[in-house]
Amino acid sequence: MANFKEYNINETLNNCVDSDKLTIAISESDISVNLSYINSDIETFFIYFEYDLNDSDINILDNIVYNHDGNTYKFKLEALPYINSFNPNQDYDILGLHNKPYVNDSGLLTSSEYYKNYNPAENVFSDLVIKENISYEFNNETGLPKKKTIEINFYLENEEIGYTKTVITYFQKEEIEKENNLLSDGFKIILKGIVNK
Repeated sequence: MANFKEYNINETLNNCVDSDKLTIAISESDISVNLSYINSDIETFFIYFEYDLNDSDINILDNIVYNHDGNTYKFKLEALPYINSFNPNQDYDILGLHNKPYVNDSGLLTSSEYYKNYNPAENVFSDLVIKENISYEFNNETGLPKKKTIEINFYLENEEIGYTKTVITYFQKEEIEKENNLLSDGFKIILKGIVNK
């Protein structure tokens, strides 16, 4: 085994490489060794790691590269003030985006859309930057949520999803009961929990 692997540019989805996007995808993956750097030229690119890759690491890396879309579109987050580069761990609740929540008949938040612009006179949102899709698993005995999964989609300038991040929250029984007591009967949205992933 070796601590690097060479690929041809045409092994990616659109025959080009975005080193920043590829770095994020590798860093967020289950590859067991840390990425060192990516070196690319016109036809090939090399991905170097701190230590040798095992068979499982290589399979994961191959899958990342073969599904890599190295387009040159920037993330819409990067166009916001004070944002120098894309960071999927950025707290986007403090960036001045306009949140459009969706709640189901049971009062649970099922999705949230974050827009750059909002016209209050016409109640119109425009320029979608981030969208959260939220799903729940419930306790069969209490009927309360025991797990929440949030799929966070970050949009590019061409309106396509450029990166998806998943956050899983497992709720404590005590926190669920406390939160339900604080909220009104018709709007029991569970927000607090313990993030395990």
